[in-house]
Amino acid sequence: MRHPLLLAASAVVVAFACTSDRPATGPSLKPSADISDGANAANCTVPTGTCVPSNGHFFFLPPMVKAPTTSGVFNPNLTSVVSICQLGSNNLCVPNTTFNPGAVQLDLAGQQYVVNWNTDLMTLVVGAVYRIIVFAAGHELGFADVQPVSNGSQLKSVQTGELIGLVDGRTLPIKFRIERQVLCAGATDCVEATVGAAAQDVIAPSLRAAVHFDAGSFSQNVELVLQKVVTDGKTTVCHITDLRQLDDCYDISITPNIPLNAGHLARVEICLALDPASPDAVAKDPFLVKSEPGVPGVVELVEAGNTLIVCPGYPSVPPPPTITRRRSERNWFDLAGAGWRLIRGFFEPQPLHAAGLVIDEGLGGLTGSFSHFGFVIPERFSMSAGNGQTAPVGSILPVNAKVCLVTTHPHTTPVFGATVTFTITGGGGHFILGETTVDIATVPTDATGCSAVPWQLGAVAGTNTVMASVTFATQRTQTFTATGIPVGIISASVAGTSLDIGGLEGTATVTVGNGTGGAVSGLVVEGSILQGAVRQPAGISGDPFTCATATCRVSFNFVASSSPPGLLCGSATAEFDLKQTGSLLHTFSVPITLTSRGPCP
Repeated sequence: MRHPLLLAASAVVVAFACTSDRPATGPSLKPSADISDGANAANCTVPTGTCVPSNGHFFFLPPMVKAPTTSGVFNPNLTSVVSICQLGSNNLCVPNTTFNPGAVQLDLAGQQYVVNWNTDLMTLVVGAVYRIIVFAAGHELGFADVQPVSNGSQLKSVQTGELIGLVDGRTLPIKFRIERQVLCAGATDCVEATVGAAAQDVIAPSLRAAVHFDAGSFSQNVELVLQKVVTDGKTTVCHITDLRQLDDCYDISITPNIPLNAGHLARVEICLALDPASPDAVAKDPFLVKSEPGVPGVVELVEAGNTLIVCPGYPSVPPPPTITRRRSERNWFDLAGAGWRLIRGFFEPQPLHAAGLVIDEGLGGLTGSFSHFGFVIPERFSMSAGNGQTAPVGSILPVNAKVCLVTTHPHTTPVFGATVTFTITGGGGHFILGETTVDIATVPTDATGCSAVPWQLGAVAGTNTVMASVTFATQRTQTFTATGIPVGIISASVAGTSLDIGGLEGTATVTVGNGTGGAVSGLVVEGSILQGAVRQPAGISGDPFTCATATCRVSFNFVASSSPPGLLCGSATAEFDLKQTGSLLHTFSVPITLTSRGPCP
């Protein structure tokens, strides 16, 4: 005996019309019957679950609806898919109820697409709502909701309420019309075009983006969509990268997604969202890149000309000679992680770096595949000095933490005035800014592109860390480490930094820091001169001494001996070893210059 709430072969399907007198209510736990196409407005004004706003270039056709009035141009070039599911709450499909009624067929003479839903092949729940959804090129075009009833083999018209019989009492022909520009519905600055074997230009309505194909790029027709990606620089961005991005971002897609024929590359042109007189446009020379949505990293395109777009302040630039063959495999550069990590497996031309302004190279780039395209400013952030030091706890490191920021295209140029943020991230300690100590310091880069800050270690022995960061760069952060020790050398100097080899003695002055809080005895400072592979003793502080305060200072004779020979005139290093009862506690070095009263050895 059949369950009273289930219906199998001879289903009657009631289709629901979209009416203008629907009550305005909040979210419902029950399915809300609906239809969305060019003739019927959906309940949703933004995509919500399986509900999409009405698309003016997509229409359901009889027998599901009354014949609509259409004025667009039929598009026979899209591969469409129909799926059906039992509709649950909030415009979502009930899990594990989605199915495909079959392959969609093109009826070119009838300017329609058709797929037959044989209701014999499944058990439908009487009273449940089933949503018929149409997709093309990854876009949901529209949907219609139907409902099985228990008496007869008919459906109810969504517009007239008239009963329409299912074919053979069991089959619902799902027919629909797709027009050109259907994939641009709701998009910004969008154009859709069919591209085939002939040469073709596809240009956005704003004239700010375009793509050119040479003859023979494809052996079959493809449907291309060029549309602007609206970004806000925060939650919505063009690329996943640490490089600075500019606003003009466009997505290009083709259906079916096939590669260009061998030997062919497309030229993508996009306007640069910068005043041509801006330093960012002139000195930093942004370049055009491509990325896959959701995939970290960008790839630089071979620079090309621009003749199709209209960009105020930027002239047209003739394109390069025709590319006759595809260049070798191109690696993807992951700029979101540390350094330049390679993600292999994508085909793209090798980059060209020409030492000219972007307006000289053009606002175009060559590509063999399609995705997101936009401009970035290449900047490299690196550590310059001050990493890996060892000093007494609580002391100011002898070398400031220093970083530098430069642009890298087409040549290395310092970035002046960029904000660098230094943050104490471990070990305590502070930054010294004049008379003030802070845990976070912002220091702009100077004319050399560098920024530095004095760093005072924490009061506890161990590792201290500082993070320096900028907003945009291939690697936006650099981490400095330093080691705090209980007792060590804070500073050292040699009076008269020039020493005569074999001449008069100089005076070395060494300041020792004591972070123990008590007296430390048995300390000795030994001095040496290092030059290349030569190391010569230069002096010693004498008898062991005791340091009972936070800092202690010792002075002793320091000499550049000529015996044994080996020291030469020029740069050298004065090295001081702090020892306690023979054990090395700390080594500290300062530069010196060696001279001679006679001829230099």
